[in-house]
Amino acid sequence: MEPSDSVLVVVIGSQGQLRSKSLEHSVTKTTNVAFIDPVQIEKEDRLETVVNERLSEIICGKKLSDSELGCAIAHKKARKLADSVALSSGAFRWALIVEDDADLDFELLNIIKGELRSVDFKSPAVVNYDARNTRGSLRFRGVKLGETFRGTRFLADGAVCYAMNREGLEVFRRFDDVPIDCVADWPVQFSHLRIYIPNQTRVFEIQGPTSIRHRHQPKHWLKMHLGQLLNFKKIATLYGLSIRQTATSLFIVGPARANYRRLQVVQSKIDASRKTAWASLRNFYGR
Repeated sequence: MEPSDSVLVVVIGSQGQLRSKSLEHSVTKTTNVAFIDPVQIEKEDRLETVVNERLSEIICGKKLSDSELGCAIAHKKARKLADSVALSSGAFRWALIVEDDADLDFELLNIIKGELRSVDFKSPAVVNYDARNTRGSLRFRGVKLGETFRGTRFLADGAVCYAMNREGLEVFRRFDDVPIDCVADWPVQFSHLRIYIPNQTRVFEIQGPTSIRHRHQPKHWLKMHLGQLLNFKKIATLYGLSIRQTATSLFIVGPARANYRRLQVVQSKIDASRKTAWASLRNFYGR
C-alpha cells in the first residue's frame, strides 16, 4: 500500500480496451487503479430519476445528447466509486479521474501524483489538468498557490483529467440522488469546490479537444437566461449555493465557455495591438 496521502486513479474506460495507448501502458504499471466502463445510453436511461431534461434545458440551454448524458453518468459513477474507496480504506487523499482518451504517459502520471501529494487544501477542491486550460486559453487571474497551482472561479474547462480531494468527494456525496442536468464539464455542484489549474502540468486528448465550447451551443440564449432567472432560487436551493455562486455558474462561466473562441480571438487582437503599440513607441523614441 502507498502512503496515506496516496492518489487513487479512476479511469473511465474498459480495462484493456482504452483508446489511449499511453494511458493503457501507464495503468499497467500503476497501483491503486479502478475502472468505470463507458455508459451507452438506452431509452430507459432517460428516466426522471436519472436525468432532469427540463433543468438541463434551463442550465445548458438544450437537452443532453446521448453521448453527453453517458459521459455525465460515467463521471458521476467515477466520483461515487472514488468516494466509496476513500471512505472505506481511509488511504487516499486524492482521486484522479481520467477519461480513456487522455494522453497520459507513466512519467506524467507520476508528476501529477507528486504534485497532489505535495499539497493539502484543507477544503473541498478540484484540480483540472485538462489541457484546454493552457497558455492558449483565456488568462486566469486567480490566486497562485506556490509554483504548482493557481486558483480560479472562471473557465476551468474540460474533464479529460482532473483530481478531487476527499473533501470534494464528500460534497458530491450530498447530490448522489440528484438527477443529472448538465454535461460532465462542469456541473453546477462544482461551485462548492475551490477550483485550481496547474501552472505547467497538463493532459491532452489523443484526438484533440471535444470540450463543451465545441459541442454545446444553445440556439436561444435569451430564452435560456430567462429560464435561469425564473428558476434561480430553485437551482440555488437544489444545490445549496449562495446567490453569488449560482449567478457565477449560470451567467458567467457557462456563456464564457460557449463563447470561448470569440473571446480568445478578441484577446489575441488585444495582445497583438499592445505589441504593435510598444514596438512603435520604441522605434519612435529610439530615433
